[in-house]
Amino acid sequence: MRKVFLILAALVPLLCLNSCSDDESEYYISSSSNVIEAGYEEGIYYIDIQSNCEWVATSDEGWIELSSQSGKGNMRLSLNINENKEYEERNADITISSIDHSASFSVQVKQSERSGIAQGDTSKSIGIPAQGGDFEIDILANTESRITKKPDWISLSDSRSMTGYVWRFHAEENSTGQSRNGYITISGGEDEINYSIYQKSIDILAEKIEFQEGESILINSNDPVSLTPVFYPENCNKKEISYKSSDESILKVDNYGEITPIRNGACIVSLIDEPSGKSASINVTVKIKAEKIIPISDEGYYMYQSNFGLNSKTKLNLYIEPENAYTEDIRYVSDNPSVIYADNGYLITNDNIGKAHIDIIDDYSGCTSFLDADINRAFFVAGYDWMSEMVYGYVFVLKGWIKGGPNDTYEVLKANVVDENGILISSSEIISPPSYEVSFTTGELNFTELFGLTSINGNNLPKLRFLVTYKWNDSKELYYEYVDIDFSSAVK
Repeated sequence: MRKVFLILAALVPLLCLNSCSDDESEYYISSSSNVIEAGYEEGIYYIDIQSNCEWVATSDEGWIELSSQSGKGNMRLSLNINENKEYEERNADITISSIDHSASFSVQVKQSERSGIAQGDTSKSIGIPAQGGDFEIDILANTESRITKKPDWISLSDSRSMTGYVWRFHAEENSTGQSRNGYITISGGEDEINYSIYQKSIDILAEKIEFQEGESILINSNDPVSLTPVFYPENCNKKEISYKSSDESILKVDNYGEITPIRNGACIVSLIDEPSGKSASINVTVKIKAEKIIPISDEGYYMYQSNFGLNSKTKLNLYIEPENAYTEDIRYVSDNPSVIYADNGYLITNDNIGKAHIDIIDDYSGCTSFLDADINRAFFVAGYDWMSEMVYGYVFVLKGWIKGGPNDTYEVLKANVVDENGILISSSEIISPPSYEVSFTTGELNFTELFGLTSINGNNLPKLRFLVTYKWNDSKELYYEYVDIDFSSAVK
């Protein structure tokens, strides 16, 4: 609020306080008042000068701006007084003098102090010990102040000094287990000061530790599993924990409680809290579920069909994902156990020839697969060894083999090529020695001469068979088998 005070001109001129004279005149300078009282806010005030000479005006303080620094005769001088932002009264002198300084007049300006509060020596960021205690906030003030905001955990009492205020507070002990902060707001006049308060918690040690997962846990995949310890009391804040696995070949655990499974088995994971000395443990069983089960050959190929000899015992190879899956609950179910059945992971045949469908079932994971089995005394394949178009016709070399289980032995006595009417076409020239796999091969056969073959397509090749005479294992009995020759693929 701007206040304007007008110094009215005196109705009757006053005599100059100082005067000078010469032979012809006497200078004088005066005003109706020699004191101006101003409020703390910025404002314009006036001095009405009565003079009969030229004069100059000066101020001894920079917070007063004069509208003119010189003049002549009677004149109104404006004073622009800046706001007093301090909390103390301040004074200044305005001096108006004649040019020759023979006459002068002074006006004292008194500006009141600002009404309010200001920050004292106390920082606006205050740290409180965890145990609590007393602390002070000092402010500069020339008016009443009050506390308009504070945390519940701080109580106060105030006292006033001669130069300002000192607010005294008491902070409670922080037993929450967490750091806390808040603000103390002090208001006075038009001012407001905010002080941020920060307090750490006292150390609260664990009295008991449990695992949220309970006393035991089952891990059935290779995905990492995180344990969640629960501390009592809940506001426990002084923790320094470490984990340990009783068998790191089964699982590993890091200091964040994350378990990485390695293989199937059971072990104990322990947690130790160093500050309190408390501990907890949990029984962990690793039993990884299979995600895929596929029967495979000895060479590692997927195998959904396989041949089995008589009186054989075969361990079926399985491809299982993941590699560390639990497999103890895998079982085999044959739909024709009279020819093949399962026993402790082995497929066993007897003297019966036939076929069977075997279901492979993992009761733990729910994964399934299958194998179609053909059970026989021996298995045959026949085709061509090589063929070529010569100048004299199409020439073929025919080949076949007999094969059984690794414990079988076959001796091929003869392997003749006959047509569909049983007429002999050729005999094998090469028969390999007795073994579980025996091959037999003809010499070169000119199909152009034999069958009038002038071109080759899928329909004009003759229907031929091998008639194989062989012995099996230690039996003296002779066995005979017709084997169709497949011209669609070479036999190696």
